[in-house]
Amino acid sequence: MKRLWELTGRSLYFMAQPFIFLIVFGSQRTRIVVQCGNSIVVVKDWLGNGAWKLPGGGVHRGERAVMSAVRELREETGLIFTSDQLMKLTGIVSNPRSKISYSCFYAKLPSKPRLRPKGEIIDICWMPIDELLTKPNISINTRAILGVLSRGK
Repeated sequence: MKRLWELTGRSLYFMAQPFIFLIVFGSQRTRIVVQCGNSIVVVKDWLGNGAWKLPGGGVHRGERAVMSAVRELREETGLIFTSDQLMKLTGIVSNPRSKISYSCFYAKLPSKPRLRPKGEIIDICWMPIDELLTKPNISINTRAILGVLSRGK
């Protein structure tokens, strides 16, 4: 059943891509790196291209980026953080073609809590960073954010 949802989501994503682009064009979005040891949390949307990506999403009107990150983590993974537990990452390049700006955050955990996919998330896991970076199906933004993170730490 999961595979059927994934195939349906990929098909719809590619058909609706021009409309999705119009919706997210010029928007502000968040991405969150949650790390435990050498692993980070990655997700796959049911409506998407099948790439592994960092949890996150759109910032609502009037919402601070850090509060959006807290909300998106809870909605997508079941992980509950406060804004004080998230550190803002700097040096993240936005997408100039789509004029999407990303606010990225980082949290480190001492142990791996159980992850619960919610909402639009079809798959979620703790993945070793080295393994993730060798996968062909990793989002461009995730690869860029992990590059910035590795240079900064």
